[in-house]
Amino acid sequence: MDKQLSRKIYQELINGKMINKYVQRDGTRSENRLYTELMLTDNLTRYRELYSAIGYELKTLGDAFFLNEVDGDDAISEVAMKIQALIIVMARGITMLRGRTEALLEDAAGLPREQIEQIGEDDEVQQVLRAASLGRVSLLNDVETVLVVRQVAYWNTRDRLVLTDGGVALYEHMNALEEVDHWEVREEA
Repeated sequence: MDKQLSRKIYQELINGKMINKYVQRDGTRSENRLYTELMLTDNLTRYRELYSAIGYELKTLGDAFFLNEVDGDDAISEVAMKIQALIIVMARGITMLRGRTEALLEDAAGLPREQIEQIGEDDEVQQVLRAASLGRVSLLNDVETVLVVRQVAYWNTRDRLVLTDGGVALYEHMNALEEVDHWEVREEA
């Protein structure tokens, strides 16, 4: 275990960020040293044991790592719910604008800020955002503070939103469960 990388990994994970296999820097996709550190043969077991000892579970989803708090409660966390809601909103929004959802998955494409603002103006989207305790400022703000800051998505060199490795894996997982195609909004009484 590399002590410096271990500290950086802890800092990222404990702050609710994903550690993706690749990172985007100045338009270049490169291997993430933190991901590589976690994946080293003996390290993954050690890191899992370490996080387990302090009440967390180090989980993988596709080519990304994240932490789950181990508290016996299987309910989805508020942050996880917001991330999933935003991914669903983005995917559904692209189809409402007659675009291809693959744009969210491809660095060469991405979703422009103007289209995100358009998506945020839709009444059905507003309902979903309210149900997920989002949408107080704007959809664009929620995308930045929930998806980009947590490294679920990034802005490409054309200033368009693209999902990271972990974001793509989550999207594909949700799509496999058909949550992206069949959403229901339940207003609380």
